[in-house]
Amino acid sequence: MNNTLSLIRNVLLAACLLMGLALPHTRTAQAESRLSAMDLERNVDATMQEQLNRLHIPGAAVAVTKGSSILFSKGYGFADLEDQTPMDPARTIIPIGSLTKSITATAAMQLVERNQLELRRNVNDYLTAFKISPHGQEPITLHHLLTHTAGLDQAVYSVNGSSKEQTVSTGEYLQTYYHKQPPVREPGVKYEYSNVGLGTVGYVIEQSSGQTLNEYLTQHVFQPLSMPSASLGLPDHNPNLAKSYSYDKSGFTPVPYSYINLEGAGAISVIPQEFAHYLILHANQGEFNGVQVLAKDTAAEMHKQQFAAHPRLDGLGYGFFRGELKEGVPMLWHTGEIDSFISKMVIVPSEKLGIFVVANASNSGLQLHDLLIESISAFLPVPPAKPQLQPQPLTLGSGGGQSASFIQTSKLELSKSGQDYGPIKELEGDYQAGINPRHGWGKWLRMLGGFSYRVTAVDSRTLEVKGYFPGRDEKQSLSFTHLEDGLFQAKKGEETLFFSKLDGNWSLTNSENVTIPKVTFWQQTYTLLGLYIASAAFFVVLLVVWLFQSVVRLFKKDSGRLRPGFAVIALLNTIFFYMQFTYGNSQVTYGYPLWYAWGISALPLVSAVIAVFLLIKRDLRKASGGWPDWGRAGMSVMTLAVTGYLFYWNFLPVHYS
Repeated sequence: MNNTLSLIRNVLLAACLLMGLALPHTRTAQAESRLSAMDLERNVDATMQEQLNRLHIPGAAVAVTKGSSILFSKGYGFADLEDQTPMDPARTIIPIGSLTKSITATAAMQLVERNQLELRRNVNDYLTAFKISPHGQEPITLHHLLTHTAGLDQAVYSVNGSSKEQTVSTGEYLQTYYHKQPPVREPGVKYEYSNVGLGTVGYVIEQSSGQTLNEYLTQHVFQPLSMPSASLGLPDHNPNLAKSYSYDKSGFTPVPYSYINLEGAGAISVIPQEFAHYLILHANQGEFNGVQVLAKDTAAEMHKQQFAAHPRLDGLGYGFFRGELKEGVPMLWHTGEIDSFISKMVIVPSEKLGIFVVANASNSGLQLHDLLIESISAFLPVPPAKPQLQPQPLTLGSGGGQSASFIQTSKLELSKSGQDYGPIKELEGDYQAGINPRHGWGKWLRMLGGFSYRVTAVDSRTLEVKGYFPGRDEKQSLSFTHLEDGLFQAKKGEETLFFSKLDGNWSLTNSENVTIPKVTFWQQTYTLLGLYIASAAFFVVLLVVWLFQSVVRLFKKDSGRLRPGFAVIALLNTIFFYMQFTYGNSQVTYGYPLWYAWGISALPLVSAVIAVFLLIKRDLRKASGGWPDWGRAGMSVMTLAVTGYLFYWNFLPVHYS
């Protein structure tokens, strides 16, 4: 947390003292008593009153389960600002986005229980309409799909519809996707969050069960868990469906709903109190209302570590990320975000506790959710302190991780001061990543960046790392000490970083399992985006120059003028870049209509043809008062270079990859 959030928490704790609640030094006694709805309401109310306005969130709902029942639930603010409809956790229907993935994983594990699916079997054995091309010798399995380690390319293009009529079935979408976007790495090597992976799991459930995913979930999950409002079909005509909003200086603006092609990855809408039943299921080893909806062994399998970049990292199970509360209590968690609805669930198995928080504005990220979870978890007992590993300098040898070994180097490098830092020096540099596809439309999203860190070696066992860390809403610089096998622990805080070599290049894995490659200057976000903006500016300036010269020529006929061919080139590319900025970037998830995909996106290709023609047919004589020949040739070459750049990043109708 940043200083502001820490101050807020201190104020809340001080308020708790005045109300007779537990302070840190009395937390053990408080934690041993039963949680009460009254105590929870005091803490949650205090946080909500402080944060909803500060974070510009119209409404939120909270549900807390303990044992086999809902201990506390309450709504705050509005589900619909225009109609002033209150947020009601017992009535308001909320799209929960990627929390759907956890429910899909639960459904898949039910079929594993019944021997209808196998975790380690080639998933192609369950697919009939299409097959997934292998990347190497290792087949993709259900285990890989459930742990986001299948090595699939990111699904971005046409993943949603702007209306129900514009959606296609999951099977139809996947058939097109796997044909155009084959896997990009060996399965089981690297975690990379994948909507298409869990969408494929949903489709495999359909193939195995003979039912649609919605039919299967309704019969085997929603009905046993008393979740009648839950559905994969967005109930957009139901007056109880909440609205979501974006916020800027002008106020709140409603955000349109999306319609999901990959239903198993994010299409469920549900009433918060009903979703709390799902928390009860997993907090009680697969049991709800005395019925074993999921076998105990299956629930345990979902909860335990199934993949981690390093064994000492929390990693993830099936349908859940693993982690710890601030107090060190082990937890399971997942988040969901869709159309500015943002939600988070936390399950604390040791306490049979579940927490669900949802808000209808995502501009604040997860700040509200994390503050509420922190205030609720303050009632839990503090576990015994873990034995601490002693800091170690990097030495020669190899270390172990499930995904890739920590490959150390014998090359010793010296700092400018002459100090011998040893192999740790090789870790220095910029680490950047973005969730973008390698194939097809949307490859350019890499330019918009994502997680990024700047790593500097301080000594043979210490790194200074600057970037955004989980639970912190602003960039910070933290010191990390090496513990073992490329694993670094923050000197102040709970963050961990793991460095390993993947495909011969250093990568960094943070506490949220995201693995980020080290990049060169030419791979950095600022460089890529700078080249893109400079390309657009080149043609805009060229067009402005031509217009200016045309006006001057009206008054001075012997003045020089940019040739019409270059004016056309400038105009075509200016139109393309303008449309890409204002339309193409925002519409890529819905897919492009024909007029854009083969019309607007083809304009740079037309300009390239004109540039080639001008290069071949250019007048070698320098016209009086005109542009030099080398200038004309340079503009043609520049046009071709920009077109090649756009081709590489798949901006054009024909793609590089």
